[in-house]
Amino acid sequence: MIKFRSKDTKQMKRDRVKRKFNANHHLRNKSSVCVFRSNKNIYASYIDANGVCLQTITLTNSGNIAQAKKVGEKMGQWIKSKMKDQKSVVFNRNGFLYHGRVKAVADGIKESGILI
Repeated sequence: MIKFRSKDTKQMKRDRVKRKFNANHHLRNKSSVCVFRSNKNIYASYIDANGVCLQTITLTNSGNIAQAKKVGEKMGQWIKSKMKDQKSVVFNRNGFLYHGRVKAVADGIKESGILI
């Protein structure tokens, strides 16, 4: 039986999410919010339909759920102010489970009026 290291399995998860994202043609031409989670921080990046990262938001020491929710709220406010015609985005969890801080970022974006 082949055993994978945790770094390999993380990369495999990210590749699987990317394949599913690219397979859905209706998602390919939409802008998205991509989330990266480390032990101390959480990052949310706005990527437009052409694949260009326009904004990345993080807070220092955003290692808890309350700070992650603030990151999501700031991202939602930025989308509403800069991208006035943007009503919805695709949420890319980047292979992380939709739980805890990742879910808090999504909830913060939803609370600011952006559909996911």
